[in-house]
Amino acid sequence: MRLTALDSAGRHTRRRIGYATLPDRLQAAADVFVDHRLLTTAPDEHGTWIAVAHEAMLTAWPPLANAISERAVALHTARSVEQAAGDWMNAGRPELFLWDAERVGATVTNLTLPGTPADEAPSIVDLAPEARAFLIASRERAAATARTGLQPRRARPGHRQLGQDRNLVGHHPPLQTTPARPPLSAHARGVEGVAFSPNGHTLATGGADNTVILWDVADPTRPRRRGPPLNGYTLDVHSVAFSPDGRTLATASADNKVVLWNVSHPARPRRLGRPFTGHAESVRPVAFSPDGRILAVAGSDSIYSGVGNHSVILWDVTDPATPRKYSPPLTGHKSPIHAMAFKPGGRSWPARTRAAQ
Repeated sequence: MRLTALDSAGRHTRRRIGYATLPDRLQAAADVFVDHRLLTTAPDEHGTWIAVAHEAMLTAWPPLANAISERAVALHTARSVEQAAGDWMNAGRPELFLWDAERVGATVTNLTLPGTPADEAPSIVDLAPEARAFLIASRERAAATARTGLQPRRARPGHRQLGQDRNLVGHHPPLQTTPARPPLSAHARGVEGVAFSPNGHTLATGGADNTVILWDVADPTRPRRRGPPLNGYTLDVHSVAFSPDGRTLATASADNKVVLWNVSHPARPRRLGRPFTGHAESVRPVAFSPDGRILAVAGSDSIYSGVGNHSVILWDVTDPATPRKYSPPLTGHKSPIHAMAFKPGGRSWPARTRAAQ
């Protein structure tokens, strides 16, 4: 299953992985398929890669096609884990990148066959070693945090945990600041992206619960939600950004989707066109040019940041209902891009990776 993926439209696609990441027994099995030209190998400066020879094989062979469809949630979840693991490893494995107990538990639920004990390794999708190491480190950090008594928070009912304590926590104590009011609470899981509209009256938040929520913050002491969450995502919403005129909201998610919304009337947002993407894997920061005609989208075309292809794609969104690529991808980064900004009054900007910070 590591050689397969689902694109943003749910179509079966092939995916290459490092040959060296396969256990010896799977390497031996893969060699047989390579000999019969069902799998292919390709060496480069980073090692040898292996992939399905023909994408049609993923749909033309009913047993495989059915297995992929039945494991859609697990495949999406595995991709999210492996993307997070790549970021974590590239940054030097800092604790800040690890997930909390609630998210680890939800992940294991999605990856584990029904009826499998919670302390057993995920079995629906064969995760890469780096992804397994990331989940183990997240579990161990959560357990250590729980033992020290820092910010205990109860997990949502029904989530199995990678450990005996169902109240494991993975958050540091909050900064000692004086908020205008108690923290906003609406997302079922963590918040990953926030942005204020140009007039400061609307706040958009993207969450790990696969939704975007709009808030009326004209009076910051009495914020309130503007309608129901914006849905349509299958994985975490990483980034949100308003256009300079405040009429369009761009959102980017881990399922490699970019979705544009008309928020001229924030209480009645509507989607503009279809989700689009130019990257094979996760898309993260998005940024509008000062004139609002160009949208920059940063993303990856390979899971692991050490060997990945990380680029920025510029989209012409003069007509936001029909975005089109403005130019070839901008390449050069060797690790995931986490921040970028246009030059004021222009169309050039610096893009930054965690490794460069």
